[in-house]
Amino acid sequence: MTKLHIDLLELVTFYDVDAGARTHSNSIKTLAGEELAFALMSHYFENEKGAVSACRLNTPCTTGKKKGFRLDGWFAVQEISGTTHFQVEVKSWSFHGYGEKKVPLPLECTDDQFSRVQTTNWRRYWDSENHRFHAKGLRKVMDPMGRPAGHAFMAPPRPLACLWAPLHPTGEPQPYFEMRTPGYSVFESVAVFSLSTYARNLIKKRHRKILVDMPDAYRRLAHLARIFQYPSLDVQIGPAYEAA
Repeated sequence: MTKLHIDLLELVTFYDVDAGARTHSNSIKTLAGEELAFALMSHYFENEKGAVSACRLNTPCTTGKKKGFRLDGWFAVQEISGTTHFQVEVKSWSFHGYGEKKVPLPLECTDDQFSRVQTTNWRRYWDSENHRFHAKGLRKVMDPMGRPAGHAFMAPPRPLACLWAPLHPTGEPQPYFEMRTPGYSVFESVAVFSLSTYARNLIKKRHRKILVDMPDAYRRLAHLARIFQYPSLDVQIGPAYEAA
């Protein structure tokens, strides 16, 4: 059992609302950022899109050469009609960084406010003139990766950029969408997934917590719990304790 409960309210607050969390942002993202992204996408495809299964493959996502780009992983979405394989790059950029104006986006924002933030963020991420992402760290998702050994692909793989930021070209509250990439990539389009939008959609449906499989984070948290422990409630905390 390596499943964890994700508190969606706390998750969105950490990434989108709490300015004080900036000090700990990189540490939390290092502990669980990529795995959290794949876990939320799995939850979306299995619970919202009816996939038989959706999971990260336990194999590197590289060009297959000694040098070249490396992406964050392969993601397989199995449906009754077949399996789609995505080559995925995850960016957990939130309002704490990536040139943000450090303006929080409250959970209680109106639909119009959320829509405006989505379109503003999209213009920051997407180069509409050249049909590609502005950031070089995201453009690499549209470079073909070498297919991993031992995995049969029934169809060509597809690129997917998994981002934390709430974003959409027209401001629709859709966590998953695709953009055409004419003249830029060998791929006809790139899929985009917004983790913030999906988490907020679940909260609107009155989901406070979801259960997801995160084996790496599960084991890291277990190590931390063994090494660092809160004092028990019966231990006196204060000057007398410190003096002792």
